[in-house]
Amino acid sequence: MSDQTDVQVQKIRAIGLTVTNRERSLEFYTQALAFELVSDITVEGQDYSDLEGVTGAKIRIITLRLGDELIELMEYLNIQGKPIPSYSQSNDLWFQHLAIVVSDMDRAYAHLRTFSIELISVAPQTIPPENEASGGVRAFKFKDPDGHDLELIWFPPDNWTLDKKKKFASVTREIKTTHHKLHQLFFKLSPTELNA
Repeated sequence: MSDQTDVQVQKIRAIGLTVTNRERSLEFYTQALAFELVSDITVEGQDYSDLEGVTGAKIRIITLRLGDELIELMEYLNIQGKPIPSYSQSNDLWFQHLAIVVSDMDRAYAHLRTFSIELISVAPQTIPPENEASGGVRAFKFKDPDGHDLELIWFPPDNWTLDKKKKFASVTREIKTTHHKLHQLFFKLSPTELNA
């Protein structure tokens, strides 16, 4: 098997989330999670319909930044989509979530709880020290206004250095499938990058 490939993959540019109300989602992500607005555009036409696989799509796309990472909140203005099933669980094939790295779990959790959120976790959880790879990591899972699963995640200071002034430092994305128990792609986790 060759180490070379014809595909020159460079990075993930953005993660897209379909939303039902762009203003509500924009307020949530900027106020509750400290994302910054990058752009707000509306697109339509055959090229976009072909790209998205949705006939006649007119889409408002709001791009937000947290650290070096981008997410796109996409609202289909003329075509109603289906909601995330209320019975969804972490082992469903469609399950995915964003993990947001925080510098202080207690402070970030207290701030987040001032907003109306649907809880997944009862409170921040600490991974037991017996787990050599992740022992001491703290995490809290919840849903955004459209039911997208989100996570606050904190890493112990002996393993990671974060800017203590920032409640929210970075974004990670985790995807579960039956083929992979858990695949985590950390976009920005080295101590040098986190302090940049």
